[in-house]
Amino acid sequence: MELEARGIPTAVVVVEPMVPIAESTKRLMGIPAYDYCVMGRPYAGLSPEESASQAKRLMPRINQLLTGKTSS
Repeated sequence: MELEARGIPTAVVVVEPMVPIAESTKRLMGIPAYDYCVMGRPYAGLSPEESASQAKRLMPRINQLLTGKTSS
């Protein structure tokens, strides 16, 4: 939030098991419309190839969060 208040875009990535906590945090902080990217499972234990695949899959969403634009 502090970076965004300074005009610096941020993208939050949440692992799927933590989505309920992220949702609660948004409400508690008074920003229910705050958007984030959901990652299917934690990176711990992934092979380098799996990590690269996961990152590649998330990049369009992260780009959208940072720029407000959808990928074409």
